[in-house]
Amino acid sequence: MRIRRGGKYARCAAALCLLAVLALCGCQKKQAALPPDFGGKKVLRVAVVQPGACLDVQRTDNPEVSLIADEVAEGLFRFTDERLLEPALAEDFPEISEDGLEYRFVLKPGLCFSDGTALTAEDVRFSLTRLLLPETASPAATYFSMIDGAAEVQRGESYVLRGITVQDDRHFTVRLQYPYAPFLKNLGLSAAAVYPKAACEAAGDGWGKQGKLLGAGPFLLKEQGDRECVLVRNEKYHGTAAKLDELRVLYYKNDGQRLAAYRHNKVDFTAINAAQYRRCKKTLEDEVHIHHPVALISLRMNPRSAKLKNSRLRWAMTVGLARRRCIDKALDGAGLPASSLLHIRVPGHNNARNQNYYDYKRAREAVEEAGYYGGQITLTAVVPRQNMKFMREVKREWEKVGIGLKLEGADEARCAEALTDPQVDLVWQENWYPYPEGDQALYPYFHSANLPADALFGRSDEVDSWLDDARREPYEPDRAVFYAKADTLLSKDDCTAIPLYYPQRQYLMKPYVKKQWSGNLIYHFWDTDIEETSQEAAEP
Repeated sequence: MRIRRGGKYARCAAALCLLAVLALCGCQKKQAALPPDFGGKKVLRVAVVQPGACLDVQRTDNPEVSLIADEVAEGLFRFTDERLLEPALAEDFPEISEDGLEYRFVLKPGLCFSDGTALTAEDVRFSLTRLLLPETASPAATYFSMIDGAAEVQRGESYVLRGITVQDDRHFTVRLQYPYAPFLKNLGLSAAAVYPKAACEAAGDGWGKQGKLLGAGPFLLKEQGDRECVLVRNEKYHGTAAKLDELRVLYYKNDGQRLAAYRHNKVDFTAINAAQYRRCKKTLEDEVHIHHPVALISLRMNPRSAKLKNSRLRWAMTVGLARRRCIDKALDGAGLPASSLLHIRVPGHNNARNQNYYDYKRAREAVEEAGYYGGQITLTAVVPRQNMKFMREVKREWEKVGIGLKLEGADEARCAEALTDPQVDLVWQENWYPYPEGDQALYPYFHSANLPADALFGRSDEVDSWLDDARREPYEPDRAVFYAKADTLLSKDDCTAIPLYYPQRQYLMKPYVKKQWSGNLIYHFWDTDIEETSQEAAEP
């Protein structure tokens, strides 16, 4: 008995000693994680979900492709980490004619591609023309359809884009068919990358495949395989030299595999999805980073819906929704409440005016004013299956104010055509914008030119006028005034759509990785550095 008791007490004493040691260790400092040793080279390893065999950004809008290709090929402009446009290959912003139709550009002197070939204005004209050709089938072609002659090129009737005139190797002019003030921002898109005319034509359909990709970016493509591609510093780059010696992009089949690779220290950077974020922020708190891209999740109201013709009902749906509560319950807080059609980064968004509001009592009164009592109205919503959890929270909120909701979980094809079905009242809509600009958020959905002829509500001469004026206004602060007016009428007064939330994105990054750019939809590594020496770090 003594032996047994003695063993028990001994084990307890040992456990207490261990706890004391651990407590003492907790007061000590730990060494920060060190980067792997690559023989003195600065190497960053990035995990992506398999991007496919082609890295030609003119043929795809896959952000995983752009993550790679944007390091290799630049356009005239690019967006900073703050989503501001800055010159890349262009020497400065262009001179613009008073009528807003003509843009006069000058390239930086001495530009060349990574193989040493001179980069000229002819390469710019070739690249923009190629983007519009039907055989390229570029998802980004619509962003350049306002260039004079673009329609003929898109139809395959011409291989000459007459809207671009080359004066010499550094000077060229772009002429538009109609004023479109956000045009310059389009030139900062990945698809506007400038390719070498001779090399691209020689490669034909093989451009972007098997290592056939050249550009004037900070890196050059060294290897392109089925499982990874390797980029190395472009020593001929016109700007500040990349700090990394090498950028390795490793391919994985899904999000789970790349997260496992990160946990096993096989990569230094990876994006994570919302479910992974909920777990990682508990176990990898110091390595989790979040950002809010220019994007909006909303419910589009079907303009053909007879039920939604009543403006008081639409207003009740807007104010009778506790967005923050829905986000916390369905998304674990990964999002920002939205009561505006303009993202917080879009000029024209006003934090005071767009303060998220919720008024259960007034919403219930408005439902009764609309002629419905005690749940007499039930609406139908078509929603992607993966978003049903959030919409169930919306349903609970609306039931409190007397609005019933029937949910139909659907695939992408059904959601795309649902607005043409008069039996559907609401459709889930995700808008991921390439840059902050009100035109993209408003014009395609709320200008009368884009509404069905048999729309029962939603048409507004005022909104049309403001959006048309904004397209003609080159000065962004003045353009923002027009967007703000249109947004107020659409989301506050007429309530023709229901903004839900601004989504969040997350990624994991090792502590020794510095200066990573979280672009709007694309991660960039132009200025990324690797911290070579360890630092003392306090135990959390």
